[in-house]
Amino acid sequence: MSIPKDRSSPAAIGFFEKCLSSYKAKRMMLNLDKAWDYTPKIKELADLTGTSQQIIMKGSKNAPDLKKEVIR
Repeated sequence: MSIPKDRSSPAAIGFFEKCLSSYKAKRMMLNLDKAWDYTPKIKELADLTGTSQQIIMKGSKNAPDLKKEVIR
């Protein structure tokens, strides 16, 4: 399966969900760079697949602001 170019397309979201599902319960972390525009969808899929503790996101946002955005 090839990675879809349009990151917000249904195909890309489905691809990402399959990736997350395959990582569940494995001793691995997923480092997502340049993904801030997709934070709500990433959170939704990580919660759905049970992989929220396996995702690392880096960026210019400070921790308190990020927590307000992601933890609800």
